[in-house]
Amino acid sequence: MDKSTKCCQLTISLKSGIRIIGTYHVPLGTSSAIRPSDAIRMANDSFLLLSDVTICDSDEPRESEAFLVRLDAISYIELPPAHWVARQVD
Repeated sequence: MDKSTKCCQLTISLKSGIRIIGTYHVPLGTSSAIRPSDAIRMANDSFLLLSDVTICDSDEPRESEAFLVRLDAISYIELPPAHWVARQVD
């Protein structure tokens, strides 16, 4: 089974002040013309699932394999200057 995706790194600031840096994945067939911001809007979901996450909520950042973020908890999202990167998911 091919588990390739396209992904980009997002930095998310939550309303609580916590900052989350992680990888956001979309299907490999997603057009490269679609920007990450458009893909997030088109997902029409209440959550974002990130992988390879760094959570910055204190003096010492902590790592997590995955993190589920409610969209209504997000203050803003810093989008990457580059677009999608193809990646094989293990």
